[in-house]
Amino acid sequence: MGSKRIIARIQYPNKYDDANFQRVYGVQNSDMIAELMRLCKSKESLILTLSAFCKMVKNRFRDAFGHYNAVRKVLSKQNKSEKLDNELTPEE
Repeated sequence: MGSKRIIARIQYPNKYDDANFQRVYGVQNSDMIAELMRLCKSKESLILTLSAFCKMVKNRFRDAFGHYNAVRKVLSKQNKSEKLDNELTPEE
C-alpha cells in the first residue's frame, strides 16, 4: 500500500469504511477503538497512580523533615545548655 493511499484514507475517512478497514488490516474499527480506549484508561490509571505516589512521598518527606527539625531543635537546646553549664562551672 502506497503512502499516498494511506494519506488519502486519512484525509477522506468516508472512503475508508469498516469493511475496507477490516479487509486491509484484518481488524474491525470497533476493535481498534476498544484498544485505544483501553490504552487511554491505562494512561489515566497510571497518571492517578503516579499522582497518589507523589502525594505519599511528599507527605513522608514532610513528616521526616518535621522530625529532623524537632530533633535538631532538641539538640540545639541541649548544646546551648551544655555551653551555659561550661561557662558557669569554674574550671579546675
